[in-house]
Amino acid sequence: MNILCLISLLTFSLPCLAQTLFTVRKNFSPENVFVYRAHVKDCRFVKPYVSGYWFNTVTKKIEEAGFLEGHLINPVIRRQSAEKIEFSNHGADLVKLRPDEKIMIAKFDANCTPKTFNVLDGVEYQLVEAFLDVTLPTTLNSMKVNGYLFDGKPYQMKINF
Repeated sequence: MNILCLISLLTFSLPCLAQTLFTVRKNFSPENVFVYRAHVKDCRFVKPYVSGYWFNTVTKKIEEAGFLEGHLINPVIRRQSAEKIEFSNHGADLVKLRPDEKIMIAKFDANCTPKTFNVLDGVEYQLVEAFLDVTLPTTLNSMKVNGYLFDGKPYQMKINF
């Protein structure tokens, strides 16, 4: 019983909770998934707002992105408030997308769960996963996004570069 009380005390005294926003997978090394997460406390975004890490689905290891890939994939905060975060990454600057399509917006739903939204081809959707088709060393051929429209219907779009 004392262990249960200690776990409860530690859980509720954490300064913030990191919650998954969406994931990015790629065609090579598909076991490695990049996870974007929001840092939340009391239904408000807190520093560092949004961060990311690689998760290996086979070994269950978590790693930070390396220097070069980290520069391309780690989140770059464009604007932030306690209720909404606008972010992108430097990799988005290298592909043919409209400026508004490069920005992701994290905000809370009615249950205080952070969600990420984006616009592609004029359609606003909740982003759940992006799949990148890459030719090594650095060519992005296409991106397929999976998510949901505001009415709850699944949304999927593929963009060729």
